[in-house]
Amino acid sequence: MTDSEFSRYAALSFDNHTRRLQQHTPRRLPPIRDQMGGPTTTRSGRDLWSVITSNGDDVGYLWMQISRDGEYAFLFDIHLGEQARGNGLGRAAMRCCLDTLRSHGVRTLRVSVFEDNLPARSLCASLGFQTEHVDTQPAARWLRLAIADNDR
Repeated sequence: MTDSEFSRYAALSFDNHTRRLQQHTPRRLPPIRDQMGGPTTTRSGRDLWSVITSNGDDVGYLWMQISRDGEYAFLFDIHLGEQARGNGLGRAAMRCCLDTLRSHGVRTLRVSVFEDNLPARSLCASLGFQTEHVDTQPAARWLRLAIADNDR
């Protein structure tokens, strides 16, 4: 990912996430954004970003980060534009994500999904993610996938 792609997708990820948080809490958007401090501006060396393309067009992105010990990764965001949803690109991106993590020796992938995000929850369930914890505020499900066991 180029530096300009990184900046663009980091800003988009921040915007998407803060808007979703606002939908799930009584808090207003400006304080949420202030508390989070803005989009990430640096890469840790453990961040793995990927632009999702279809027919040569950028249609989304995926952002995950490998833990310091290399045992697990956290999927911060996977986003597909409206026009790219429902045709298997999310599943294909997740399979590529899992292959990449396997190649880095990562054993577990974790993700947090808002309760009302049924397409994401369905995708994660079909890939074999298991619920670790459910939060009530905001309503979110923390999911875990043992990568070595996954070949879906």
